[in-house]
Amino acid sequence: MERTYESAAALVDRAAGPLASHLGPFVTSLVERQYAASVIYIRARHALAFDRWLAKHCVVLADLGEVHIERYQHRGGRRHQSIRTETRRRERYAVMQLLQFLRGHGVCPAACVETTAADDLATRYGQHLQDQQGLATTTIERYRTVAGRFLHERFWPW
Repeated sequence: MERTYESAAALVDRAAGPLASHLGPFVTSLVERQYAASVIYIRARHALAFDRWLAKHCVVLADLGEVHIERYQHRGGRRHQSIRTETRRRERYAVMQLLQFLRGHGVCPAACVETTAADDLATRYGQHLQDQQGLATTTIERYRTVAGRFLHERFWPW
């Protein structure tokens, strides 16, 4: 098992792209959260491949976001066979976890969230239920979700 941790560390030492200085701490965070050694190794491999792709496409960390993960997932140049759906899903999860790690350490910008007027009204309604009615959190969330759906269905696309 210790050998697999060493293998993951050796992988991240080979990184030369924009993620190079962050992959070691990322692997360390996985170890601290007690991930299995085999999982850490696979996540390190995905992170290293993503680092190489970022370097090849001249992506800087200040611009890194979900759009780059989408492009990475649809990259061409696969020689032998197409990647299985399950492998692609796990690859995406690993790279998204890396992106969340980088955002948590202030390396990448936070995700942009666009809200509609209906979303804003539903959020204000939820705040009203909490402040004025004193309802439980789960009840507020359920009512807010129903109100948001109603507003979207009734007034979309206005």
